[in-house]
Amino acid sequence: MGGLGQPYLRELGMSTVFIGRHFVAAGVQAAASFGGGFLADAFGRRRIWLAGKGMHIAAFAVLACGVTGPALFAAPVLSGLSQIGVGVYSATTADATDGSGRATFFAILRTVDSTVAVLAPLAGGLIADCWGVRTAFVLAIPMLIGVALIIRRLHEPPRCPGGLSASRSPAAKGLASGLAARLVDGVVHGPYPRTAYVMTGFQLLNGLGNGLIGLAIPLILKDVFGMGYTGINAAQTTAALGSALTMVVGGRIADRRGRRTMMLASSLAGTAAFAFMPVVNAGWQFYVLLFALCLLDNAAAGAFSATTMECVKPAVRATFGGITQGIWSGGYALGNLAGGLLYTAGADAPAIAVIAVNALTTALLWAFVEETGRTRRPRGPTAEEGTGG
Repeated sequence: MGGLGQPYLRELGMSTVFIGRHFVAAGVQAAASFGGGFLADAFGRRRIWLAGKGMHIAAFAVLACGVTGPALFAAPVLSGLSQIGVGVYSATTADATDGSGRATFFAILRTVDSTVAVLAPLAGGLIADCWGVRTAFVLAIPMLIGVALIIRRLHEPPRCPGGLSASRSPAAKGLASGLAARLVDGVVHGPYPRTAYVMTGFQLLNGLGNGLIGLAIPLILKDVFGMGYTGINAAQTTAALGSALTMVVGGRIADRRGRRTMMLASSLAGTAAFAFMPVVNAGWQFYVLLFALCLLDNAAAGAFSATTMECVKPAVRATFGGITQGIWSGGYALGNLAGGLLYTAGADAPAIAVIAVNALTTALLWAFVEETGRTRRPRGPTAEEGTGG
């Protein structure tokens, strides 16, 4: 359903600047992701995840009601708050497998997501073109309710795996200070502290780049190539197909040959492919390039996810996952705002900005990221050896 939002707002007569601000309102997901990780590790991951899914349902309900004007901002705000459970997803996935196959497992789950996304956006676009975009929003609600029912059946792990010293427990120092102390300990004394710092910077730049181009692609397809909802969501299907075809292979290579190597190769190839976007002058060329971009750029999705979870202690994975996602969301919100402003200057301007951001991201990874897979031993205890005190 993601590709329906921008053209729907344009159909309501909103300017590109308003659209950018509308999606900036979803920047509350940065705060939600930050806080959600802490709350999940303190009060239970399943409970926080369910709360987020409830707000996700409410966001679609607002869009389905057909509100206009300032009231539309309720939808992105609720959608942003729904990200309170995003750290739980990453931590649950990391805890479900050991280090030798973690990148592959992350890649498999991402491939399942992308496989579903191959058909779902196309179906949403067809429904929007035939029966109206609000019908598509309505049909999404029972699907999200089904997801919530699945979350209710998930295993709830201990809230403080590995144990905490009395001086660092939330009961001893107060909830906020105790959780902050545990996070600092989990990062600074974790297996790969330098990589933990690098991944936070990477997420900011990655979110910025995705925000820039994520807002521009539907508008380019509508304004430049004259696409309807079906054509716009076909681009999302194309992107999902490219991702699905490469992530499992990339995850397996990362587990066998090294995650850092896979991340660098994917980032370099994706940046090179992106350089062709400003010269595209036909709709079919746009789809081909988008397919190639996602094929190359998402090959290391499993490696990035595994590295983010492995660079800290297991006890703070949900918290750190929420923080990194929150940083990504903040970057995405800034990218949406900048994308709306740049698009008014020219349809190619957001893509040119993304090329610069991607080049900077690749340089950051090359200079500072460490290998967290099986090719070298970390300086501290591994994720599977315990969390310490």
